[in-house]
Amino acid sequence: MNILFVCTGNSCRSPMAEAYFNMLAERDGRTDVIASSAGIHTFDGCSASVQAKTVADSFGGDLSNFRSTRFERSMGSEYDIIIAMTCGHLSAIQEIAPGANVKLLLDFAGMKNADVPDPYGENVDGYARVFAFMKPALDSLYSNLTNSNTQF
Repeated sequence: MNILFVCTGNSCRSPMAEAYFNMLAERDGRTDVIASSAGIHTFDGCSASVQAKTVADSFGGDLSNFRSTRFERSMGSEYDIIIAMTCGHLSAIQEIAPGANVKLLLDFAGMKNADVPDPYGENVDGYARVFAFMKPALDSLYSNLTNSNTQF
């Protein structure tokens, strides 16, 4: 299963989600679950923010070799599920790649139509708070995706 996390600049939220998700899969020996990330408004090849790297390190993730990717139309069919951080991202994804299987991250934590706040410009503590806010939804999504009976 190929999962794509999408945010705005692909330097904060989606890279942390990607790193966490891949850390969970590696921990469980799951080679069939692979997460990537992209940004609606980014340039290809940029690093994750220092704060995102620090938070990823804290949970055993690794963003040291991370490079940003701009969301493109073809990604709509390349990924089994695309996870948007905000309602605005979801709308943009649907406009760029009609028919893509896209869901909001926080829906997986029972927070329907809620947005993950953008920590851009905050210190490490701000990034850690945003990651902690995302974590229950990421854990629920991972559990749902690794349960063979779940359909999206």
